[in-house]
Amino acid sequence: MCPADGTCRAAEFETGFPIAIIATILVATVLMAEKVSTIEVRQRIGDLLNRVALRHDEFIIERKGKPLAALVPVERLEQMRRFARRHALDVMEQQKGGALTENQAMELGLEAQRWARQQRRKPRAKAK
Repeated sequence: MCPADGTCRAAEFETGFPIAIIATILVATVLMAEKVSTIEVRQRIGDLLNRVALRHDEFIIERKGKPLAALVPVERLEQMRRFARRHALDVMEQQKGGALTENQAMELGLEAQRWARQQRRKPRAKAK
């Protein structure tokens, strides 16, 4: 984590991530994603995809004014997944006292994702 000489930046020491990665994540979250409606997405999907792929723009897709989904570059999604996986590994390491392998962490993360999705699903009342 920190060099042998003991010099270490505070953010890197606390999180284990280089300061450049933390700064990238912070800057990306500070920049506001443009909000678009589902109708606008249907009408402009090609343009929106080009902006995401070429300019790395991000969009929040809303239905009736409520956030529904996000349209982000694949690199950003992968970055968020890596960060979440690393954070989960760090938390589990602190709780258990031992390190997990990458495969164990992936399986645990997928299991948590399945559990969270089941919790969100609510049985719908049948329409008459």
